[in-house]
Amino acid sequence: MSIGFLRETVSYSDLCGEKLSIDVALDILKDFRLSSIVDMIAKLNFLLFKEGYEEEWQKWLVNASLDVEIREKALRRLDGTGRIVFNRMQLLMLLRLACSVCNEDGNKTFEDEKYRFEFGHSALIVNDFLYNKESSSKESGYIELLPDLIRTLELTNFSTGADIIHPMVRWYVMLFEIAKTLGRSRVDIDSLMNTIYGMSLEKYYGLIFATFSYLNRLEIKDLMTSPANFLINTTSFLDVPGITDLSKQYSKLEPDIVELSQIGQKIQETDHSFPKNSFMTFRQYPLIRFNPDRVLCIDLCFLVDKLSSGIYWAIHRLLSERSNESVEEFMTYRGKLFETYIDDLFRDTYPESSVVLTPIRYLSPPDFEDSDYGDGIICSEDSKNIAFLEYKSSLLSVETKYSGDPNLLQRKIEKKFVEKGVTQLAQKISNFADINAPYVKPIKGVDRASIRRIFPILIVLEPVMRTPFIGDYLNTKFQEKLSDHNIDSRFSVCPLILLTVDDLERSIPYLSARGTWECLNDYIANDYYYKSGFSIYIKDELYRDGFVQSPFIKQKFDKIRSEIMTVLSGSSEIEEQSI
Repeated sequence: MSIGFLRETVSYSDLCGEKLSIDVALDILKDFRLSSIVDMIAKLNFLLFKEGYEEEWQKWLVNASLDVEIREKALRRLDGTGRIVFNRMQLLMLLRLACSVCNEDGNKTFEDEKYRFEFGHSALIVNDFLYNKESSSKESGYIELLPDLIRTLELTNFSTGADIIHPMVRWYVMLFEIAKTLGRSRVDIDSLMNTIYGMSLEKYYGLIFATFSYLNRLEIKDLMTSPANFLINTTSFLDVPGITDLSKQYSKLEPDIVELSQIGQKIQETDHSFPKNSFMTFRQYPLIRFNPDRVLCIDLCFLVDKLSSGIYWAIHRLLSERSNESVEEFMTYRGKLFETYIDDLFRDTYPESSVVLTPIRYLSPPDFEDSDYGDGIICSEDSKNIAFLEYKSSLLSVETKYSGDPNLLQRKIEKKFVEKGVTQLAQKISNFADINAPYVKPIKGVDRASIRRIFPILIVLEPVMRTPFIGDYLNTKFQEKLSDHNIDSRFSVCPLILLTVDDLERSIPYLSARGTWECLNDYIANDYYYKSGFSIYIKDELYRDGFVQSPFIKQKFDKIRSEIMTVLSGSSEIEEQSI
């Protein structure tokens, strides 16, 4: 069965009729100067980040990177087909190969057209090794495919443009704004960050955020006219008054920076036990130091990860060295932050005075007891539709996601999302809809007798849960759990809807504009829950008429940008446009 939701690549075997060994690509790459090839791959990756996989840019890259003999064949494959030659996973794989065999004594650079064409050939060869284009049937189990799908989808369909600010905003709101409202915690994140980085959480966040902002503001024309600007000058890339010790601050980011001369060794130490497309070293070190005051970002998405799950796992590793009790406290604290964030997001979307086609209300404790009905409820004023919501902040470790072990992945999904979220949702719905329930506790403003359709929705923090087939797998488990209860036949319980928090943030403007129930019914009617998941539904259906940024996210991002400059400079008078 073909995995149709992946962007299909043009490979060497497509164009030349034979699949060459990866050793052929290594042989091509080994004589490139390390700094030259790392710099070029990072720039190509940046171009894709800025422009996506538009056919115009794919053709431009093909013309620049392939000799005439193979160029015309590649261009015909691209013409109106949606296929691509250059992609993020391919470039990261080329980078991993190059860092393993290249050094500064190499005599090949990209100034010579002949060597650019050789690099293009190696890119085509690597495309034959990215992922399995054919999968087994559902009867043999999609679980076996999930490890490869998780890595492939993450690295070929990465966030671009406005989407990428979501995790930065989300974790900033949780760690700064919500943390203040929750009051003092036994988990002192500032103290832990000082132990890891020698600086406060605010300073760390500010430096990474400013680095991202500097690069994100660069235009493709800047790469063409002033390629040196792509290297970050750690002494002056924020050339604004009030920031006088930038280089000293930046030196504390050492846990996230690797020396150019050491990257090959790091890959050998870190990546040997993971599949070829896991890129653990680049996830850990998204910044490469070229010289004492110049660093290069090899992947903006990996850099942004440092401001989201990266902070969590850095603290988690430190606490794991201390005690299990400390880890449990931190995980509980993370859960409270996440639940409050989702609650705030929904209340901003469905304020009490809101009218969204059919009026919508969002309820959460104390409108009902969470032990009875979950973490949240969305209901229509006419009381015909109701959605029971469960929020899960569990995150899967890098070993679980990227080791390539499907059995480990299945066990962790079962433990973190089935035993808890799915089972809980089935029980909450039973509390409301079981025909044998002796007493149904009331929900403020909900007329139970009028309800006809029930939507079970599981909202998770872990981003890889958007991978196609996971939603179908969880729905299968949900139906099994629900069958243990005797649901009143007058209620129609829909298939389980799995949303990552990123899905929720991206879809909220459309849920408001098109109507919540209309979108949910459309998602179910077109079998997206089975064949691909909500992330693909957003892309195929909601983005069809263009991208709309969530007002909540945009407002928070503008606020963060202002506050970051104050943190870095110590002054509130720095212009926000600086980042």
